[in-house]
Amino acid sequence: MARPGVTYEDVRKACEELEAANTPPTINRIKDKLGSGSPNNIGAHLKRWKDAEQPRKISERPLAENIATAITNEIQKTVDQETEQLTRQLEETTQERDSAQAQCKDLAADRKRLLEQIDTLSDSIQQLTAKLDEKDTLISTVKEERDRTSSEAKTAIEELTLQIEDHRCVAEKARIELAEINVENQSLKGQVERMPAIEKAREEAEKKAEVSRAREHSATSNFNKLEQDIASLKSRLDERNMAINQLQQQLSETKAEWSDLRVENAILKERERSKGNTSSGAGDKK
Repeated sequence: MARPGVTYEDVRKACEELEAANTPPTINRIKDKLGSGSPNNIGAHLKRWKDAEQPRKISERPLAENIATAITNEIQKTVDQETEQLTRQLEETTQERDSAQAQCKDLAADRKRLLEQIDTLSDSIQQLTAKLDEKDTLISTVKEERDRTSSEAKTAIEELTLQIEDHRCVAEKARIELAEINVENQSLKGQVERMPAIEKAREEAEKKAEVSRAREHSATSNFNKLEQDIASLKSRLDERNMAINQLQQQLSETKAEWSDLRVENAILKERERSKGNTSSGAGDKK
């Protein structure tokens, strides 16, 4: 271990004094100059001093002229290469800037065109929406009218069915009465020569038969008329249903067209956002 009192500063001063005397500093010379000190401690301080002094001495040592020229030429060559490379990079950057500016102009034109298309599509969508609302209202009205007509037709058909059933009963009763009268008339005809009173009864029976036939004819006419009324109501109901189906088909086509316009509008907006991002990237690069 080093003796107390020998420091790095002591060793450094001793080295500088030895060098001033053109004497290379060594451990023994330093120890002789200081008069004391451990060789290990002096050696450690000497190494530290040499590590600190060596770069300074090298930097202060004059270079030979040919070495200095070679270094200067190499430095100039490096500078020229760097200058050329920077010039090329500047030209490339300028070209990229000009290209980016041109792309920005194109993107601005595309953006304006897309905005115009979006405005047009928005107007079309508003018009189609108004038409859809009108058709929805019309369909609702037609459906209400159809329901009302269907209800009225159902009620009328039920009433007509009851009337037809009544007329059928009347006609059936008239046919029974006519058959009975015919039987009675045949019986009376056999007795006409023998009983004048029977002739009178036969005539009355024929009158009754005529009345029954008239009733049957009237019932049949009413029955036919009721069937015609039912057929007319069914025809009107079919026409209403056909009109509603046509309106529903038109509504479906209009909704499909409106859906296509919404998809196209979304695509145009996505393209605008994409081009906006591209334009922003080009501006950042510039």
